[in-house]
Amino acid sequence: MVEISEEFRITTKAVICLDGKVVLLRKSTGKWDLPGGRLGDGEEIEFGLTREAEEELGLEIVVGPLIQCSLRRVADSKSNVIVVAYLCTLSGAFSDIVLSTEHTDVRLFSRHEIDNLDMRESYRKSVHMVFSKPLNGLDAQHTPSDTASARTVRSFFQKLKSRWVSSWRRST
Repeated sequence: MVEISEEFRITTKAVICLDGKVVLLRKSTGKWDLPGGRLGDGEEIEFGLTREAEEELGLEIVVGPLIQCSLRRVADSKSNVIVVAYLCTLSGAFSDIVLSTEHTDVRLFSRHEIDNLDMRESYRKSVHMVFSKPLNGLDAQHTPSDTASARTVRSFFQKLKSRWVSSWRRST
């Protein structure tokens, strides 16, 4: 179980599928990453994801259905990161991507190829979730129910708050 602290960061990630493959970015550390990043203060989740993906890819994205919310602890820290992953589509072609200086490479990988890549396990899980079944009966060509996505995220945060309050009460 992840220890809950008072410090949380929210990161949004885009799982972008093209022709049965997923778009991944390589960081300077060599790890593979999904497009996306940290939310700014007071920034809406979908807006932050769109902004981050556009900065990293040079293209706009269309945010689709929510895939998953997960929580991970930052190594050597008392802070936690809440990762919110969505199925998204590119507004242009893969060949139109203009990579930011934040990453060194962009490639398409099949669901089986990602198993051998150096990447966060929660990102790998999000990709496998997309390939293994349609999300809420939708695929990358359809628009999600915004209310369903909002309910799922809200439910996740309510559970997280409840865990944090319980943890805090036990420590006082």
